[in-house]
Amino acid sequence: MPDDKTNGKNDHRFEYMMLDRLRSDCEYFLGAGQRYEGHLWAGNVREHIAKMRELYNALPVKPEWLSQEDIDNYAERMEPPFSVVEEVNLQHTAEKIHVDPQNESVWWIYLNPYADCGAQYVNCEIDFDVYEQLIEQYDIAHHPENVEQFYSDLNEMAEQMLSDLGTPFFVEARNDYEKESDFVDFTAENILKIHEKILSYEVDREAERDIDRGEAEFGADGRRAFRDDVGSVKKRLFVDMDGTLAVFKPVDTLETLYSEGYFASLEPQQEVIDAIDELLSDNEFEVFVLSAYLSDSPYALSEKNEWLDEHLPNISPSHRLFVPCGEDKASVVPGGISEGDYLLDDYTLNLLSWDPPGHGIKLLNGINHTKGTWKKDKVRHDQNGEALAQKIRDIAFYGRNVRDSDARHDSSER
Repeated sequence: MPDDKTNGKNDHRFEYMMLDRLRSDCEYFLGAGQRYEGHLWAGNVREHIAKMRELYNALPVKPEWLSQEDIDNYAERMEPPFSVVEEVNLQHTAEKIHVDPQNESVWWIYLNPYADCGAQYVNCEIDFDVYEQLIEQYDIAHHPENVEQFYSDLNEMAEQMLSDLGTPFFVEARNDYEKESDFVDFTAENILKIHEKILSYEVDREAERDIDRGEAEFGADGRRAFRDDVGSVKKRLFVDMDGTLAVFKPVDTLETLYSEGYFASLEPQQEVIDAIDELLSDNEFEVFVLSAYLSDSPYALSEKNEWLDEHLPNISPSHRLFVPCGEDKASVVPGGISEGDYLLDDYTLNLLSWDPPGHGIKLLNGINHTKGTWKKDKVRHDQNGEALAQKIRDIAFYGRNVRDSDARHDSSER
């Protein structure tokens, strides 16, 4: 019979796992996360540390891998490294607007002098395609009276980063503000000029894509070429399961995750399945499934394999890679991560640990991407498999930037 100590751990399994998640966030914040609070579960240091203390104090059996002194140490190390006394320049309230063809986005920055912290720079970014959706919706060329509503929706849909007065981020944002910009303020005239600039970039980009596709298929000399002959090493595509191949299913209690049938019954993300099947049939990538699993569950690993047998039977057992939850996915990648390795995943921290040296592609599954911390390639789950497969090819073989918008930003769903 288990002793009281073991029972205490089992009764508080969720708290142990949550505390370990918060501890991992601290390590990432202090390392590769470059002290960006958006990577923290709570969104800021103060509330994050407070939640760790709350969970730790609630545990009857304290974990061996974390002590009260460790939490105090995290709190001290995660405090802002220095304080900056900065004079607020009220002339910086005008919006400085940049059109960025490299990232296929429009970004702008301005000073909010009335923030609770005293003042803060607001840095906003929106993808070209979302901007163009708003242009079509509000028809500013014929209805300049719609500028105010256009601007309101633009800010609502944009990904934002706030830089508070008294932090080093405020100084960095001020330097960004003082850079030369393409436009100042979203007037009706500037809104349309931005639209024209985006269209010109897209025409140039499509022409380049046609040239690249032609050379990839026929070679620069016009003779047909095959990708397997172009390079000796085929590109590898690693695909996550939970939230990517399979629809994420929320649970009320941690015990549900450990129950028999949970993983086997997950609904497939059919468009993603179709895209992977197409890439497999074209033999363009060496495709692997790369998924974390609950190593202390008697069902998780076997049910994940059963799920793949049903929905992606063409992925052989040797190309199904599983890593215990909490361990780095890179640890099971054959030969380690290389420049020709691509990861399709819905979780930003996995992508950040992969890229570089590999390349990350974020799957927007309708519930993630709430903080907008992933700034590189991202594709939506709700497009047909053929279109999704082509976007993955564009990224891997033609070096194209793909910045799908979040489904929640569509005007039809607002």
